[in-house]
Amino acid sequence: MSAGVLTERSDAAVLGDLYGANKSLALAVGAALALGQPPQVGAAEVDRHLEECERAVAERPGELGEHFQACREAAADLAALVAEAERDERIPSRERLGAVRASHRRLRRLVWEVFDCEYVPCGHERSH
Repeated sequence: MSAGVLTERSDAAVLGDLYGANKSLALAVGAALALGQPPQVGAAEVDRHLEECERAVAERPGELGEHFQACREAAADLAALVAEAERDERIPSRERLGAVRASHRRLRRLVWEVFDCEYVPCGHERSH
């Protein structure tokens, strides 16, 4: 996503894209780690996503500012996990995995304030 595209779109649209990218990256990394393999997603790709989240925080301080902060935090935690996995070629620490889970959970709750729960028809779109 280029800087020009980032500023021309609504905050909600950018948030949705960033959340989707974070979720895809987290799932790819998590699947590899669950299989005991190094992540197939490289640190450079996760770092690019982190940069996009940081740009959104800087350029979009409005109503969804907290949401973009949460996106940046989730991306930073994921980047740290990937860096640890690449550096040590092992499953990251429980603390690192816990941080990624917690920041993604927070991001997901905030995203569901803007978008309906993605697990509909759960019937509890706003109470997760």
